[in-house]
Amino acid sequence: MTNGRASAAGIWHVAAANSTLWRALEPLRRVSTVVERLVANATRADAPADRDRRAEAVFNSSWLVVAADRVVDRVSRAWRHSIVRRYGDAMIEPFAASPLEARLRLAAAIVAVGSGTALVLRLLTSRPDRFTWIVPAVSLAVAAMVVVGARAIADAMERRR
Repeated sequence: MTNGRASAAGIWHVAAANSTLWRALEPLRRVSTVVERLVANATRADAPADRDRRAEAVFNSSWLVVAADRVVDRVSRAWRHSIVRRYGDAMIEPFAASPLEARLRLAAAIVAVGSGTALVLRLLTSRPDRFTWIVPAVSLAVAAMVVVGARAIADAMERRR
């Protein structure tokens, strides 16, 4: 044994082979080694990526996420084969081929009709709540602006492409 470390290891090896006390303390040393490893594993600093992966695994295996995943899967599967989707696609198909300006005006008109309906129905309630007119009124104003500026908006969007 040429270096100090190898000679020290050799000394301990000789002591383990020849010493009665060393052999008597062997079970205690094994237990202390196991305890030391358990403590080291329990208190070790994990890398952030390991903690993130572990947190994601716990989150993804939770009953809430599993249930939500099943619901989304079943709804999307049902939607693919639904009659409503086929009718909706048939209604949208003529507008999909139309110019962007026409599609913008159509979307704005749909928003305007919905907002106007909400405002009229609000007036027909027995006691309307305060400030419930703000969102429909703003939506109606934005829809009117989009109808008026549809050509300019479409041109700007085409230039950005």
